[in-house]
Amino acid sequence: MLRLTIIMLKILISLIFTPILLGFQSDKWKLFQSIEGGFKVEIPTGNMSQHERVIHTDIGEITYHTYFYQEETKDFENALYVVSYCDYPEYTIHSDSTSLLTDLFNNTITSAKKSVIGELRYEEDINYKDFPGKLFRIDYREGTATLKSKVFIVNNRFYNIQIATTRGKSLNAAADRFLDSFRLLSE
Repeated sequence: MLRLTIIMLKILISLIFTPILLGFQSDKWKLFQSIEGGFKVEIPTGNMSQHERVIHTDIGEITYHTYFYQEETKDFENALYVVSYCDYPEYTIHSDSTSLLTDLFNNTITSAKKSVIGELRYEEDINYKDFPGKLFRIDYREGTATLKSKVFIVNNRFYNIQIATTRGKSLNAAADRFLDSFRLLSE
C-alpha cells in the first residue's frame, strides 16, 4: 500500500512539473546585441538580419541602420521585430532639444503612417532612462494589421523599436516582451 502511494505521488508530481519544465525549455527567446548600435534586445531565436541605407537630408547624409527578425511560420504572434537607429550630426538634434524633438517625433509618426497608409490609434510621451521618447500604435491594411513603436533620442542617436502584427493579436505578451527588453549596452 505504501509503495502504491509513493508511485502515485511520483506520477502526480511528474504531471504537475513536466509541463512547467517543458514550458521553460520551449522558450526560444535569446538576447541579441549590437555593439555598433549600442543596444541589446530579446527576440525569438536571437538572430536578426541587418540592413543599412544612406539618407540624404538638409543636415547631411545620415546612415540608417535596421536590424530585423521576421517570423517564418504562419501562426505567428508578431510578423516582424525591428530595431533601427541613426546618428544625427553633432549640434543638429540632441536629447535635450525639446522643441526640435517634438517636431522629430511628430514627423516620425507622420512618416510611419504614410509608409503603411495607416491610421494613428494612440501616442504618448515616454522616457527611457530620462531620455525623451514616444510610444505609438498605427493600424493599417484596412485595420487588419498593427505597427507598435517606441522611439527615443539618446544624446544625438535616434532609436526606433517596432513590432508588426495582425490587429487581432496586437496586444500580446511577445510584443511587450520585445519592446520592453530594449536596453542600452552602457547600462
